[in-house]
Amino acid sequence: MRLTHAAAWGIALLAATSMCLRPVDAQLPELDGRVAVRVGAEPGPIFNGITAVAMGPEGGPIVLDGRENTLLAFHTDGSPRGHAGGQGRGPGELTEHTHVTFRGSTVWAIRWSGQLDGFTLRAESLRFDRRIQLDPRPVQAFSEFAALPDGRFARLGSRSSAPALEFYDSLGRMEQFIRLPSLDTLPGVGTVSRPFEGFSDDSLHVRIPYRPLVMSALARDGSTAWGVQSEYTIWLRDPDGSVRAVIRRPTPRLPLTAEEREAGERDLTGHREFVRRERIDLELELPDTRPPLERVWFDVDGRLWVEWARPTAAGLRRADVYSPMGQQLFTATWPADIHLFGNAVRGSRGWGRMLDEWHVNYLVRVDFVPSSPDQR
Repeated sequence: MRLTHAAAWGIALLAATSMCLRPVDAQLPELDGRVAVRVGAEPGPIFNGITAVAMGPEGGPIVLDGRENTLLAFHTDGSPRGHAGGQGRGPGELTEHTHVTFRGSTVWAIRWSGQLDGFTLRAESLRFDRRIQLDPRPVQAFSEFAALPDGRFARLGSRSSAPALEFYDSLGRMEQFIRLPSLDTLPGVGTVSRPFEGFSDDSLHVRIPYRPLVMSALARDGSTAWGVQSEYTIWLRDPDGSVRAVIRRPTPRLPLTAEEREAGERDLTGHREFVRRERIDLELELPDTRPPLERVWFDVDGRLWVEWARPTAAGLRRADVYSPMGQQLFTATWPADIHLFGNAVRGSRGWGRMLDEWHVNYLVRVDFVPSSPDQR
């Protein structure tokens, strides 16, 4: 018997859903993230802009300061270990790099164009090792990058506006290209746009605050996770693109608070003035609700973190954490002013960027411990 394409997808969805999660009301461990180390105040290093962080084999972080175009290595206690980089395009120099990841003792800094710069982490130093250029060069900027354990590289991005997963060998030559189903066609997702001759792509794109965006994540083994901020439906896919599991949870959208609506209106003011001045037929209105989810990401251990958009009543960020097979393991909270980096979370520790009220960047280590009832 031959199945239609739609029927095949339906059976895959049923099979994936059947291997999902324990019930929502199950008693799961709750972990509380507490700041154990903070780096960034004088007389220590001052960060101009922490772009990415990765955790090394010994637990210490490597920080990519995108504004200074430097890599900075630290021990687990936050003491300096070495640095490399600097503005430029020569060997060991960095320009417009956006990602950083580890494989063994090699730190890879990745430029948006697909240029990979490898540095060897030694006892108290970072030394430039080699440069690789992905071939063919990425057509569009990628969202996620991974250095796979087998020596290959994986890139999650898009080609011709379609989501794609690409695998490259150790020399940067493409081995496999997998086109993935697009979620951008769902109602209410993404930006609004209209043709406009004043832009290079002949379109004006405006991001409307609180309209849902597509979420995606790439694990260190090439697995991916996909979803939309408005729905708690997360698709876990194997490296070959096949569906491994679907995580579902009924979750209503959240009415905008007065503070959120005021902030959204401020964001749209400049766009409205431009649209009115140029006489562009484009409606720029805030929705009445906001998506419940913020982002999804994999940590070093391959666990999937589903991060909620709105802080808890105690002012904390919150995430549901799942095994690579989609089984919920625990929930976690941490201070709302800290952005954790998936490449820098392993076991019960994670490194992230903290911003103070003056938007000064700090590197912080967050240790997760079982939360007490009065903290929940």
